[in-house]
Amino acid sequence: MFLLTLTWILLDVLLLTCGGLLINAQSSGFRDREALRFATDVGLPLVSDTVHDAVRRHVRVRASAMAVGGTVGLVVSAAVLLASPSLGSASFVWLITAPAILSAMATVEVAVSLRESLFRHRDGVPRVARSSAPTLADYVSLWRLRLAPVCELVAVILCAVGVALGILGSIDLAAFLGGAALPFLLVSLVVAAASMVAQRRILRESQPVSDTLELAWDDAFRGETLRGLRMVQSLIAWLAVAAAGLGILQALDALVGTNWGTGAGPQLFTWGWLFIFAAFTFGRARTQFRARLWPDVAGITEGRSGMDSERG
Repeated sequence: MFLLTLTWILLDVLLLTCGGLLINAQSSGFRDREALRFATDVGLPLVSDTVHDAVRRHVRVRASAMAVGGTVGLVVSAAVLLASPSLGSASFVWLITAPAILSAMATVEVAVSLRESLFRHRDGVPRVARSSAPTLADYVSLWRLRLAPVCELVAVILCAVGVALGILGSIDLAAFLGGAALPFLLVSLVVAAASMVAQRRILRESQPVSDTLELAWDDAFRGETLRGLRMVQSLIAWLAVAAAGLGILQALDALVGTNWGTGAGPQLFTWGWLFIFAAFTFGRARTQFRARLWPDVAGITEGRSGMDSERG
């Protein structure tokens, strides 16, 4: 009962946080602070009113979208907890709440990214055209792109190992099949397929900009959407790995009476999540697009690049 109450309190706190973010996103001070913070993170200058206003507007839209997505994820999580109160525990937050929130946030952010352009086409103003279309690797580094597929492959292997061990009698097959390993593997594969479709749509979207600085800023926000989408895919894929590992340990416990599942199992979720979250947050996670597409920031500001321009 105590764990259930604690879980509900945590959900309430997260819901209040989402509400606070939604309200705060409408304030001018919040937009100014977040626009400056984002400019610092991606290393691009806010040198014109057009750019500054567009970035402030997009910051508000993205923050609002994240708040709405987080709220949707919390509602889904609360519905699961209402249907199965016995799930109330610290593991519920890792297994249900966090994936639901992050998946909903990523979904809403992608929808907003496809619907809302950073800059709007202006009649009579030249539009910048690329000499070649950027790829996913221009926005997210290769090793970060490989995290999710590697985790999905490991999850498939672990599930196969769990079934094989169960058939051989080394672990309790019924306990393994009744655990979360196979459902989470299925969820991770569905998320991977949906993510692939979303990524292609984002890369095909037009970029209605009038100079190279605007195009660089549009790339910055496109990169943020793709980074967040790929992070969620990697986190869900790691959940499948951890669930498979935990399933094997719990199936072993059911057969021989050990407590590996309750002892080492939860660590699989915690440390993997922390590593993936850090991998997509620090280092060059936010500046991959600049290193690949816009290495000369001074040249961007002065409007010098190898891009061709055409009339819109």
